[in-house]
Amino acid sequence: MSQNMKRAKIKWAIFFSGGGRCANDCLNLLVENNFDHHYIDCIVTSGQKTENIKNFEKHHIEVINRNPKSYSSIEEYQIWLSKVLKERNIDYLFLLGYKYKIRTTLLDTFRNRILNIHPSLLPAFKNTQSAIQDAIRLGVKVSGVTTHIIDDKIDEGIIIDQEPVRLNHTDTFSEIDIVYNEAGKVLIERTLSFVYANHDRVNYLQNYFDIQEGLPDSA
Repeated sequence: MSQNMKRAKIKWAIFFSGGGRCANDCLNLLVENNFDHHYIDCIVTSGQKTENIKNFEKHHIEVINRNPKSYSSIEEYQIWLSKVLKERNIDYLFLLGYKYKIRTTLLDTFRNRILNIHPSLLPAFKNTQSAIQDAIRLGVKVSGVTTHIIDDKIDEGIIIDQEPVRLNHTDTFSEIDIVYNEAGKVLIERTLSFVYANHDRVNYLQNYFDIQEGLPDSA
């Protein structure tokens, strides 16, 4: 691609199930830091009513807010969702606090283009929705936040980046949660930069992940 050719913006769909704090942080990052090469095309929520949705609507970002339980199965819901996102020409999905497992149709449609943020240094504390609490309970001194690619296993996809968090066990959970949130903001910014640096509309990072998958195990 010619260096003089303007690269198209990368279109994101942001997924969340809870209050949407992390998703809102991502939006603010793009708005405040003027990330011209990325934009959020839509957000996908699962029937929530949250103030953070209003912030996306204020920036004219479409909210796809449909409860998966209104379908006969999660698979049926994700088949419908995959079609919607494909029609919108979405490049990447970013799961920022999304509680539903991604099933085959979405995985096949967006292979190596579904990112997740997890509040631990994977592979530690994987496959849990209480990773921070578990780290505190076990007296872990350093944990952190990870962004990784979603595959057909839970929290086992290729790691993109990690940001450590040092745990002070004299702090309250609310204080520790704030530290994790700040680490998450840092990691989201680096992850967006990584995706842009490696993104190609033909192979969608495929060359990068083929190399990673071909590396020998460290053990």
